[in-house]
Amino acid sequence: PSLEEIDNIHSFIKNEIQNIENYKILYGGSVNSNNASEIMDLKNVDGVLVGGASLDALEYKKIMNS
Repeated sequence: PSLEEIDNIHSFIKNEIQNIENYKILYGGSVNSNNASEIMDLKNVDGVLVGGASLDALEYKKIMNS
């Protein structure tokens, strides 16, 4: 999905659960060192869930440093 689509769906989810306190909405789709920083900068995304990229230590380190 595009960054705009990611932000839009996270906004929708936040609006649906706005009465719940202390929640985080994570994005977990194909996060890698090339897109992690852009995704984490989106207004409605609270963090990322790294999947397959975490199997490569150097890739995971790049993501954590972004």
